[in-house]
Amino acid sequence: MRRHAVRLLSSFSLAMVSIASAEEPTDVELLQRAMGSRAIAFARIDLAKVETGQLVIPMAVGRILFKNPPTADPAMIVAAARSLHGAGPRYAYVVLASPAKVGFWPDQLTVVPAPDDAAAERIEQALQQLVTAHEATALKVRRLAGGVAVGGPTAQGWSDADRPDQGREIAAALAAAGDAPLVMALVPSSDQQRVLQELVPLAVPESQQHDPLLSAAAQSRWTIVALSSNPQQSLRVVLQYGSSKQAQAAATALAALWDREVPQGRGAELLPTRVESDQVRISADAQQLQDVTSSMAPEMQRLTSVSARRGAMSNLKQIGLALHNAASDRTPARQSSRFPDAAIRDAQGHPLLSWRVALLPYLGQNELYREFRLNEQWDSDHNKRLIPRMPAVYRIGPPALVNAGKTCVLLPIREETIFPAGQAAAFSEITDGLSNTILGVEANDQHAVTWTKPDDLVVDFENPQGALGGHFGAGFLALMGDGSVQYFEGLDAKQIQARFTRAGAEPLDPR
Repeated sequence: MRRHAVRLLSSFSLAMVSIASAEEPTDVELLQRAMGSRAIAFARIDLAKVETGQLVIPMAVGRILFKNPPTADPAMIVAAARSLHGAGPRYAYVVLASPAKVGFWPDQLTVVPAPDDAAAERIEQALQQLVTAHEATALKVRRLAGGVAVGGPTAQGWSDADRPDQGREIAAALAAAGDAPLVMALVPSSDQQRVLQELVPLAVPESQQHDPLLSAAAQSRWTIVALSSNPQQSLRVVLQYGSSKQAQAAATALAALWDREVPQGRGAELLPTRVESDQVRISADAQQLQDVTSSMAPEMQRLTSVSARRGAMSNLKQIGLALHNAASDRTPARQSSRFPDAAIRDAQGHPLLSWRVALLPYLGQNELYREFRLNEQWDSDHNKRLIPRMPAVYRIGPPALVNAGKTCVLLPIREETIFPAGQAAAFSEITDGLSNTILGVEANDQHAVTWTKPDDLVVDFENPQGALGGHFGAGFLALMGDGSVQYFEGLDAKQIQARFTRAGAEPLDPR
């Protein structure tokens, strides 16, 4: 987390946006209502002027900072914004709350201001059409006083209570953002601010507990990041403190951080930081942002890859736990455990649906599981409508494939593996040991499959690496039989084969 400030600023510097006008007072009131008790931040989007290129880097930052971020195509988001703008609103606000799990993507609720009932009805219809068009059935559209909201089940319970103590802070943050069309704002309540200050020592290694960025963010009453492009690209960051003394201390620490982290000692030049009363202000023009971006590009690329691999490993661990829980449930007493088979089959043994569907109840996806017709093929008229609702844990692969309902999470199929002919071997037959035997793999793009389809990886022992990995470096991720996840790189065909076989007794690293 030590370098997130510079990474964030250099990332946002690539976004080009157009100018929009300031909020009406009703926007502040709506945000108070929508933020409820859990929300801590929001983003404002100009529906008429947002462009695809503006969303790419903020989404990349999300992949660095969080696990399981949304994988939506920026072009799809822009198209949705244009469609919503046609109903009359100028802005949409994406409100972010504390995630259900630490480190994961925050829960979110999108709210759109509506000045009267007629406008609210048009916006509600437009949002419902978008939800239906994208088959996002988990999202629910509902009215709030002063606007319309759309969000998932986790967002329905925290957006009902006003935060009157936050009205002044929200208004001040929006005023500081001016008319910039793309704005990110961190506006914690007084209780949330105390929690942030207490969590810093717990959330980061001891060596980073005095990181100036963490201290600056935890101590500020609110922070905004505003992007504009009139007449050219610019970035403005404002941090509000309780006193000028706090602001001066934060500015000094941040200026020192820029000098350390921006190459060639150009931090003060490229990210000028100044104090105005009880605020710290950071601004950069187009040339400064381009220079920062260029200097930080290699580090950003490395971080994005590392973070994406970390998120994929977390997904595979969840799948491994679910597979073990399913194995416990399906095993009769006094018999050796075995994992679920690779497919849900009919009475004649013909495969209908993937193991990925069978595993849904063990991944907290009971509602989705009940919607499948388990006696029909994966591509029946009914079942194929569920393909776009692929759970996040299976979303390993490039956005184009993931958005098409495909996954690179596959089981190894071969007589010598845990899944001979697609039917799971008993644990007692895995004599090489669960921790030494591959249970599932990250396949490459050429072997990606529709997640509901009963299709997996038929392993070629002559060239096993030809079907694996490619998303997180030269190696591949493997879910092992004991539920652990490993990243293998530099293995030859025999070494990979040794990890696929369940009872080959091969040395793992033959010389």
